[in-house]
Amino acid sequence: MVGVAMGGFCLAPFAGPVLWRLLIEKMSWNWTMWVLLMFARVTVVLIATLAETYKPILLKRRAKKRGLPLPPKLPTGEALKLVVMMTLQRPFAMLLTEPIVRALSVYMALVFAVLFGFFEAIPYVFTSVYGFHPGDTGLTFLGIGVGLLIGAAIFMFLDRTNMSLLCVFQCHRRLNPDCCQQKSERWLSLPIGLFWLAW
Repeated sequence: MVGVAMGGFCLAPFAGPVLWRLLIEKMSWNWTMWVLLMFARVTVVLIATLAETYKPILLKRRAKKRGLPLPPKLPTGEALKLVVMMTLQRPFAMLLTEPIVRALSVYMALVFAVLFGFFEAIPYVFTSVYGFHPGDTGLTFLGIGVGLLIGAAIFMFLDRTNMSLLCVFQCHRRLNPDCCQQKSERWLSLPIGLFWLAW
């Protein structure tokens, strides 16, 4: 189930610009809002059907059900200090002191920068070099969209078949399909793609 959730989570920020570009080029800008509203409605329905999993809330419900006294609430200052520590101080401390967090953050920053650079470069290349009409440049994003769907499907398949057993003993194996491949041809795919577009 983790693979399906991560596949959808990683697909969303990349599929968004592809879908938006197609909608803006082929329809009016209003459709970007309509599609966002459709996704929001589906998400709200799914969230409403989920069971609560947050430990403090579950403990409060259990205490109320058994007639036990509820734990005292933190003063506002302490609660704010805890929120700042959990959301700002601890992530920055992990980024500065944990090599794996730093390495994956740099890797993800590179991937996002290159991909979103593609979203700006592709319309320019196809309109200025190949003479595409601005209304047709949205079609050039279909390749990225299809590639995203294929990549997410392959990741979900690998997660279901190979990694579910391996993860019991070696959870770091989940990183292999993303950035820790052992084969050199996977590492070369990004510069080959960049060279191909530039050529």
